[in-house]
Amino acid sequence: MIRIHIVGSPRSGTTLMHQLVVNCFDVDGYAPEEMPIYYEPAQRFERFCSKWPFDVLHVRPYLAFMPDLWVIVMLRDPRDVVTSIHGKAKDMYFNNLREWRQCADAARRLRPHPRVVTLKYEELVRDPEAIEAELRQRLPFLRQVRPFAEYHVSARPSKESLGAMHGVRPINQTSIGAWRSHKPRLAAQIRIHGPITRELVELGYEPDDGWTEELRGVTPKNGTSRFNDWEALTRKNVVARSKRVAAVGAAFLQHRLLRPALGRPVYLYREVVRAEPKSA
Repeated sequence: MIRIHIVGSPRSGTTLMHQLVVNCFDVDGYAPEEMPIYYEPAQRFERFCSKWPFDVLHVRPYLAFMPDLWVIVMLRDPRDVVTSIHGKAKDMYFNNLREWRQCADAARRLRPHPRVVTLKYEELVRDPEAIEAELRQRLPFLRQVRPFAEYHVSARPSKESLGAMHGVRPINQTSIGAWRSHKPRLAAQIRIHGPITRELVELGYEPDDGWTEELRGVTPKNGTSRFNDWEALTRKNVVARSKRVAAVGAAFLQHRLLRPALGRPVYLYREVVRAEPKSA
């Protein structure tokens, strides 16, 4: 089974890319909700698509022992990431610069791998045809059945995905630069987590630090956030990290030992998966 797994910092366009892949390419199975890499579908598929944004931090070892795994990494301007609001919680911001930096560092380490495709959200919404062409070239096992510009005609996303995307609509550029309507939040994030000009220049979002003039005189106001700005070393966090390490070991055993011996996956099933036929 070929698996396409979509990752990236939360609020970087992973949900949109997931909808584009499952509606515009001939995948025969996909997870309608977010599905971590260490789960496998209970059904058999030829081409399966899943997404879990935070797997950008953990997917690297899986590429070593899952030869049919392909990863799409989504990048987005951190200023828009930290000022983005999830449709399910419209009274709070979602991500923060600490989380974004961790994900961006992991994405940079993944980039050289031949089965990793790194895409920018801004390039996707500005020129979806060019991203279509890049994916067809990098993932030649996929057959395109409709253009990205028409994905919304057939899309039937889950309730969770609808919230993340603020509804199904044609691809548009309105969210690019939306941080300018949330300058107090951005100023507060920079005060807490430090400057971001270096990252903006490295990723091609700014030529220099001239953009910071837009924040001159802005009073920082962080607002309410979904994710904590400080990563406390709590029992919950320690347990979560331990589970992620254990999941890598379990997946390795399944793919290298148990699956070859038994001819099927043994554990870590994910039942919430559906397949739909596609036609050109």
